[in-house]
Amino acid sequence: MNVVNPCSAQSLIASKYLTVDKLVCVEGVAVGCGWQAFVAYVNVGCYYLVGVPLGVLLGFKSDLGAKGIWSGMLGGTILQTIILLWVTLRADWEKEVQNAQSRLSTWDEKRQPLLLE
Repeated sequence: MNVVNPCSAQSLIASKYLTVDKLVCVEGVAVGCGWQAFVAYVNVGCYYLVGVPLGVLLGFKSDLGAKGIWSGMLGGTILQTIILLWVTLRADWEKEVQNAQSRLSTWDEKRQPLLLE
């Protein structure tokens, strides 16, 4: 049995998946802005409602096997990147700075000294 061709095809798809997955730095930006709940919903929607069903459809119904499963997950990751990038680009960054300053000042007022004098 020749395993070179299937492995090389899957390696190509896996490299695309990992490349797109690492481009999801916008997820870190969104989490840093305090949008954790929104990012969680986007992740669940893109991976479990789009990526996995698409992977099952391509992998098992279209007889693409592991290549189809990888392609489905790649589709979910691309969709996640597009959504988070769109939200990040449309954000009002002046308002986000004000929100961050407000959160920091609230935390700063509650801070206790580490050493008592």
